[in-house]
Amino acid sequence: VQRGFGRREKPKLREIPKKKEVDYNEILAEYDNGILNTFLDYHAVEWLHEGISNETMNKYEIKFDLDSEGIIIPHRDKDGRLIGIRQRNLNKRQLELKRKYVPYTSSRNRVTYKHPLGKNLYGLNINKEKIAENKMCVIWESEKSVLQFESFNTPHCAVAVCGSQFNKYQLNILLKHCSPSEIVICFDKEENEGET
Repeated sequence: VQRGFGRREKPKLREIPKKKEVDYNEILAEYDNGILNTFLDYHAVEWLHEGISNETMNKYEIKFDLDSEGIIIPHRDKDGRLIGIRQRNLNKRQLELKRKYVPYTSSRNRVTYKHPLGKNLYGLNINKEKIAENKMCVIWESEKSVLQFESFNTPHCAVAVCGSQFNKYQLNILLKHCSPSEIVICFDKEENEGET
């Protein structure tokens, strides 16, 4: 009778997956510009009160969707192709659900106009020449900050990451198409709970 643990097998080594190589030349899917004709040219009073001018909202194609009570923010890539639409909800119920900024979903065709935010810089299509000319870029978290900066300041050298991180992909886009020698990151200060 054999006793003990018997024959010991060699443990199998777990394979470590190889990192995918990043394609910095990826072309994001494009949406039909016709969707923008379904929105109102009305500019939200809330944004006018926050210092965003009518001229700036026109320049960045800011519109309004009456059905969902939201400010429409078209997102274009560096070449001006429509790659997504974000909506700033004003609807109280949506805000209670913590859905302040969301990809726009059309009630007409049920398409959600989303795109990978980390693979684009909002406003680059409009400001890339000024960034290259002035050799500087101001990077904000939100689209609204780009619009406010445009309304108050010149030169117009601002873009937004639409989040709280500026990643290597976005840096590559910026350096490849504008070559700024100075980058100013203007993110909100986030404090830890319990700190004074």
